Parts: sequence; structure tokens; C-alpha cells
Amino acid sequence: KQWYQRRVRAIICNIVNYYSDLPILLLSGIFGAVLFILLSLLTTIPLPNTMTVSEESTTYRFSLEEEDELKPHNIFTWEYIDFLFPRNTHFALRILKSFLYGITFTIGCEITRKDYICSVLMFSDASYIFLYIFTWFCLLVTMFPLVSNVPAEVASWRGVEPYSQYYRVFYTLILTVAIFILLVIEGGVGTDQIIPVAEQQTPTILYSLLCILPLLFFAGLLPPLECLATWLPETWLILFCATSPFTSFIQMLVEFLVTCGQIAVTHNISTSVKLPVTAVISALLSCDIFAFKSGVYKSWSFWVAVFTAFMGSLLPSLVAIFTDVQDSTLSYILLGVVVVWYLVNSLQSVFFFNILRNPLFDVIHGSHVNKRRFRLLTITVRVITAASICLYYTCLLRDTDTTHWLHTVLLCRLLREIWQDTPSSLSASVLFVIVDNIHENTWPPVVTVWVCSVVLRFLGKGLTRLHFCCKLQLDFLLLKKLRRRDAPLITAFNVLFLPVIVVVAFATAALGIPLLPLFTLPVLLISFPRPCRFWPGAPQQYSAASDAAFYKQILPNYLEMMSKRSPQISPDTFYISRVENLLLIGHVIETGFGYASLVLKGLELQETSCHTEEVNIIQDIFEEAFVNTHYFNSYSSHMLAPLRKDTLLTYSDASNVLTGVLDSPTCLARIALNLQRCLVHVLSSSLHLAHSTLEYVAEQPPATGIPKSGFDFTGLKGKVVTTTVGEEFSKSHVQKENSFLDDLSFDGSEDSWFEHVISNKSSREQRVSLPEPETEVPEIVVVSEVESVKPSEVESGKPVSAGKVTTVKEQFGRVYRVPFSKTEVQAVSFPGDVYQAITKDSQHGINENVVRGLTGALYLILKDTLTGINKSANQVTKSYSGNLSFGKGKDWMELNGDLKEILITAYRLAVKLSIDEIVLGEAESTDEFIENLTELLNNWYIGLETDLEWARKIEQSTKHMFSLGFNKEGIYSSRTLTLSQLPVFTGRLNSESVRSTWSALSFELLYLTNDDEERYSIQAHPSTLRNIVTQAADLPLGYPVFSSGPCRISTLK
Repeated sequence: KQWYQRRVRAIICNIVNYYSDLPILLLSGIFGAVLFILLSLLTTIPLPNTMTVSEESTTYRFSLEEEDELKPHNIFTWEYIDFLFPRNTHFALRILKSFLYGITFTIGCEITRKDYICSVLMFSDASYIFLYIFTWFCLLVTMFPLVSNVPAEVASWRGVEPYSQYYRVFYTLILTVAIFILLVIEGGVGTDQIIPVAEQQTPTILYSLLCILPLLFFAGLLPPLECLATWLPETWLILFCATSPFTSFIQMLVEFLVTCGQIAVTHNISTSVKLPVTAVISALLSCDIFAFKSGVYKSWSFWVAVFTAFMGSLLPSLVAIFTDVQDSTLSYILLGVVVVWYLVNSLQSVFFFNILRNPLFDVIHGSHVNKRRFRLLTITVRVITAASICLYYTCLLRDTDTTHWLHTVLLCRLLREIWQDTPSSLSASVLFVIVDNIHENTWPPVVTVWVCSVVLRFLGKGLTRLHFCCKLQLDFLLLKKLRRRDAPLITAFNVLFLPVIVVVAFATAALGIPLLPLFTLPVLLISFPRPCRFWPGAPQQYSAASDAAFYKQILPNYLEMMSKRSPQISPDTFYISRVENLLLIGHVIETGFGYASLVLKGLELQETSCHTEEVNIIQDIFEEAFVNTHYFNSYSSHMLAPLRKDTLLTYSDASNVLTGVLDSPTCLARIALNLQRCLVHVLSSSLHLAHSTLEYVAEQPPATGIPKSGFDFTGLKGKVVTTTVGEEFSKSHVQKENSFLDDLSFDGSEDSWFEHVISNKSSREQRVSLPEPETEVPEIVVVSEVESVKPSEVESGKPVSAGKVTTVKEQFGRVYRVPFSKTEVQAVSFPGDVYQAITKDSQHGINENVVRGLTGALYLILKDTLTGINKSANQVTKSYSGNLSFGKGKDWMELNGDLKEILITAYRLAVKLSIDEIVLGEAESTDEFIENLTELLNNWYIGLETDLEWARKIEQSTKHMFSLGFNKEGIYSSRTLTLSQLPVFTGRLNSESVRSTWSALSFELLYLTNDDEERYSIQAHPSTLRNIVTQAADLPLGYPVFSSGPCRISTLK
């Protein structure tokens, strides 16, 4: 510590002494001031009037070439300056850019001094010239985004990077400041001291990196700033704290702070309680600490996981402290646990090592009871394995000195990994036992275990990546469809540099740096480091198409199925599931003890040729694994490895051709007959019709002084209606659509009732005495959008405001003016047997006259399309879609929207019943017909696929759904959806294949802007499934119809 303090004091003194040299400060201020003045001039001073010419006369400025490329005709114009230097830059941003510009150039001038480079570092003159040129070239390339419009960067994490103008200057400042600090530390500034050769390596390496920095920018090897801020802490937490990746930056930041607090507590507590306390804290942190935010804490499985982790870490720690157990005995116990662990986990897959069939797979998953028993067995083995590893490590480390900070960090990591990632901890423990028995190790055990864990991580991801590279190269060479003219050249290049490719594959796999197959060809480049999430964010999103509704309906059931699949789901794993014609891609991002977080993507159902080809390959893989039961897996080298078969509650989709059925005379006749029956049932079920009345056109008596409306004012026997007519009371204020004033008509004469009311302005209150009725009329009900008035207010003679309408009945209904005579309506046959069967068990009152009248009227409206010359299957499909041919009653139907909906509903029911009767046979009795109709009304949705209601009913899990269609080829078809338990096949995708494909997609779309729909990189690939993987990318790069966003599940159910 004293040595560190002396070094820090020396650095501070040297920096203060160095900056006391005023010319350096003056140089920095000059650089910053020059840039600030330049930016202010270019961004604030208005340009000449040539910028305000009309759009038609701007052809001299830029011409729009192909692919939307702006090509200037003359760069020495004000327009081109406006294009290069964006205007209206914020004042604070100009200050920041000027500061960065000044400090970077000042440090650049200092680190390129010849006296220092040649004298202190012992560089030759030729080396100095080379270094000077490339260093200043790097500085100029770095400063360009600060001065001009931001150029497109090869390393693009999203479409528009918010901090792209500081991307280059950030990395340049890091290197230049590091070189400058090294000069101060080594005493090279302002002195003639020569640095020893052994200590010249670090400055030389930094100078070399500074010279090749523009090349790194061009190759896109350095991550954008936002990506770097996410990747660095995530990599630190994974490698040194044994956490998993996180679904959000906030969660990762909280986990980072909590982990740092745990390390501080562990380092400062007493040695006697350090192991049990650290073990318990690590076990609890491996559970879902964000459960209270996501609501998972309400599940009993969450508390079971917390209690199990607490007891499973505390008890072994206490046993290890107070019991003298030999390390050799624990080693044998650990090896036995390993055998049981891998045996139990191997039995869950349909193939051993994706090659040989598991003979016990069908026995284990053949029944629900066996599944539950084996599920309980896997959870028990998981807990016992974690407790055994915890016991082994606490016995091993009870006498180990962990006072050093590095040892404390690795101790927390070791005990955290036991519960966070049990398979990795078990593998690292076995490797540690083997290494410790073969060779005497002088390193501390925590360091050795950490090295074993990291090496196994490198090997696992490296082998997965090497598998993808080899398969990509072999398919490119052997498959004729994928082969190109340059295939031999690319293959020879890969064979020649095979050792380099292998080293790069393993080295980049450990740091989370995906490979970039250029245009998905076997031309392997290195991309920039990315976090496990791969995209900046993945919120829930779905298209407006009905396809997304299927995935929204299936989401809860699929998450429940995944939670029961395995107690251990590895992070950064991709799953693909096939059920009926649905295809889901699941990406597991975050895992821990008892929980996992994943994102589900649903792909489109309208399959293209490339999509269909890859889906057929997936279907063949699953059929060979679960249906044909071959002993050997012929797709063992494929990127998709089948895992298991389950059942899922979702829709089975059946499409039938109705040509020859719908257009048959029998079916058309049955539609006409069933329409009357369906109308009776639907009208009888409409509660608002119970107190409604009808008025027929031919029976309307002439009236004088009484409104010519569909309302009968009889029943107001001697009562006086009192209203107050306001200043703004007019005909337009009282006429409302679908209200009782819709049917008011005025003849325009002075004797009109409306004119009679308005003309009497002698007082604000007008009393209108109505004649006594001659006959008793059913209850008249008034429905209006204005506020109703209580009958007591009318009888008391109180004035009523113009915003109110007086009624004398407490029940509400409608008066319908039927556009047919009563004789025409009564001439339509009425299905009395259906009406009697419906009304005998009815719980609410039904107005038989209204039902009879409206049934006949609605039937007459469609009579021409049912029995006339327009009767045809084409007319049936048009009417089914809601495009009814009303004829005489068109205006009446438009005014009565409720009747129009009733008619459409009844017509669709009639079409469905008629098709069923033609195919399955007619109902033998009226009761059976009513039963079939009731079943359709209660458990079916009959409509159109394009309706919003169709998607909503799918999300609500309606049992049955039916739609009718007609295509351009003249084929009538139907689509029936039935909710049932269907088989779902699940497999695991090669994660490196998916990440590499997405890297190539991001590079091609964001930087090369190649959005051709027929480009090579999205064509079907039989092994990597690149078309499906490309669809599963997040918008705007991919085009999934549904994305669930992060969903948390419990893995201990």
C-alpha cells in the first residue's frame, strides 16, 4: 500500500509540474477554440439564398441516383457544405466537441514528440516517421465525426446509434491517455531518462494499436459505446461472478452493485464464519432477486427455491466446518454424483449425444404419471448435486487463506456457480479433481477451480462454433443449390487458414464475440462483442394480422410447458417448437436456481417457398425422432437437435373445399329455410326487443297536429306533457340516429306539430293536451341519447329543460317502422315449432308479435338473394361477409344497425347449419335442431378471418371458430379452428449458428443497406435454417409476427 501511495503521489506531482508549462495549455485552448469557432460559423450563420430556391430548380444541387444515393455535381457549393455540416447543433454539444477536440490534439502533439520517441524509447528515425504519419492519420480520422456529419460505422448495433459521433474519439482518447500516463509514470516527460528495453513493450504495443485503430474502425471490431457499456459489465459478471446474462440493463446494474456488496462483506467478516455466510448469500443471490418486480414471488415455487437454496448451502457448510471429512472421500462421492447427474439428464433426450436413440425415452414420457415421477427425480438430483458440490468446496476451502481481494472474488464466484449454473460447476469440480490428482498444484484452489470453469466454457462454446463453421463449409461445397462459382477458391482459402480459424473460433467464443459469415457464406470474419441479448431491447410486439393472435393464445400454455421441461435450462440457448402450422423460436437469456427468462418469437403462417422448404426439413427431423423411431439419427450433424414431445392446448386448423357443396341447390334451399329459424332464435334472445313495437307502412293513419313518426302517443290519457323550449332548441338538436326522433317527419306546413310548438313564444312553458286513446296499445318505450325524465316530474307539471325528453313508461324499447305492409309480412311462413321450443324454457319475456314481424321483414329483405334469380353460391359468400343486398329495405337497415347485426349473425348461423346438414345429415327433430343452434351460439364464433373480432376470439380461447372464403380461382372453402390438446415437438438450435446469422444480417442491412427480398443471405439453407432464423430477428431486421418480450418462468414446478 505504501508503494502504491508513493507511486500515486509521484504521478500527481509529475502531472502538475508538466502542466505548469503554459504553452501546452495554450495549445489545447487554441485547438478547442478553433473548432468551436468553426462549428459556430458552419452551424449558425445562414447560408446564401441559393438554399431557398424551389424544389423544381434544385437539380443542380444533388441528383438522386439508383439505390437512393445522393450524388453531388459540385462539392464546392454551399449546399454541399450544408450536407456535410449539420446545422442547428446545440450549444452544449459544440462545447463538448471543442473540449474533446482540444484535449485529443494536445495529447497527440505530446505523444508524437521526436525527442521522446527517439531518445526515450530508442526508436530510429525511420520508425519515428512511420509512427508519426500513422498516429496523426488516426487522430484526423478520429476528429472527422466531431466536425462534420457522422459517417456510417461498420459496427452498428441498432439502426441509428445515439453516440456514434463519439465512437472514434472514445477509443482514441483511451489509447492516447494511456500512452501519456505511461510517460508520466516512467518519468519520460521532460527528462532524458531512457526506459529499459524490458519496460518498452507496453508503450510500443499501445503505439501499435493507435496506428492500426483506423483499420479496427473499418473492420467493425470495436463495439459501439452503448453496446460496450452493456457487454463489459455482463462479461465481468459472467466470468468473475458466475451470474447469467440479464434481460435488461437496469437488472444488470443492480446485480453488479449487489455482487460488489457481497464481495465487500465477505472480505471483511471473520474467517470462522466466512464460508457459511458466503455460501448462503451466494445461494440466495442465485434465486430470482427481481421476483418482487415481476410478480413471481406470489408463486409457491419461488419460495421453495429460496428455502432449498438456503438450507442446501447452510447445512453442508456447517457439516464441513464441524466434521473432519477427508478430501479423497469427498472426491469419490463427487464422482458418483456426476455419474448419476449425467445419467438422469441423458434420459431426458430422445438421442444420446444426438446420435443413438434413447430406449427409455418412450417409457419415461409415455404416460403422465411417469413424466411427473421423472420430473420429481430430476429436481431431487439437481438439489442433491448442488448440496454435494457445496459440501466438497467448503471442506476443501476451510483451511485456505482468502484474505486477498482476488481470492475473495473467486470464492464468491465459486459458491455462486453451484446454484446459479449447477452443470458448469459440476464439470469444473470434476476437472479440478482430475487435475489435482494428476499433478500437484501450487495455485490456491479457488484460482484453479476458476481456471477450470473458464477453460470448460471456452471449450464448450468453441466446439459449438466449430461445428457451425464446418457444417457451413461442407454444405457450401457439397450441395449444388448452395454452391457458387467461387466455391473452390473459398474452400481452399479456409483449408489453408484452418489453424487460424480454429484459434479465432475458440478465442472469440469465450468473450461473446460472434463470428460474421459474410452474406452467410463460409467467409468467416470477426464481429464486435455483443451482450447475450444481442439486440438493444426486445419489448413485446406483434403485428395486426390474425396470425399473431394464435401466438398470443399459445403463450401462457407454452411457458407452462417450458417450465416443466427441465429443472436446468442453460442461458443463451435457442429452442424451436413446431405445433400444427405454428413455428416458435425461444431464446433463453437469463437463468438461475428455480427460474429462467426467455423471449418467444412467432413466425408468419403464410409460408414462402424458402420458409416452406426449411419447415419441411424441421418436420422430417421431428418425425424421424418421435414417429419413425429410428435407432440412429440421420440428422446428427444438423443445427437442430430434437429434444422431446409434449402436448399443448391450441387450435387445430382444418381447411375444406366447399365447391360442390355450397353451390348445390339443396344447400341454397336449406340456407333459406334455416335463416328463418335462426332469425327466430336470435330475435328471441335479444332482450331489448321484448318491449318494442312495430309500425307497418300501409297501416299508418293520417294525423293532424301529431307528429308523423313511428311512435304512438296513446296511453297518455289526459296527461299533459310539459317541456321548456330553450333559445337554441331546434330540429337538429332533437334528431338523433337510432333514437325515437329518427322517424319524425314534418310536412313543412304551419299546422305542423313542431311549428305549432315553436310558434307559441308567449311563454317558456307550452302545454299540449293529447287525445285519449281509443284502443289499448302495448307499452311505448322511448330510447334516446339525451337524459330521460322520471314520470313523477311529468305528472307534477314541473318544467323540463330542452335537454330532456319526457316518457310515461318505466321500461325502454324501440318502435320499428317496417318498410313492408302487414299483409306482406304475415305472408312469410313463420317457424312456430322453433319458436315454441325456444320460449318454453325462456327466462325473460318475449314479444311474439315483434319476433314474427321482424322475422318476416328481415326475410323479405333478403328474399331475392335466397329464392330469387340472384340465388347463387357467390351471393352467399357476399352476404356472409356482411355485404347484404337489402333492396327495398336498404335505408331502413342502415337506420337500424342492431337489426343489421342480427340479420348478419342469423345468416352466418344459417350457412354453417346448412353446410353441416349437407355433410353430416339433417337434425331428426326440432329439439335436436335447437340443440345444434344453441351449441353454435355458445361455443362457436362464426365470422370472417379479417375481422378484429376473429383475432380477439382466438386470444380468448373460444372453443370453435368457423369462416367462409372464396378465392380468385372460383373455389369455395371454409376454415375451422378447434381448441384441443395437440402434439408439440421441441428441439434445440445451435446457438452460435443463430448468433452468427444475426451478425451477418445486422451488417448487411444496417451498414451495406442491402434489403433485397431475394438476396442470397435469406435463401433456404437445409442445415442452418437461415431463412427461419432471419425471420426470428427483432424488428426492423427480422419480421416475426409476434414477440413476447422477456417472460419469466419457474423451473421447479
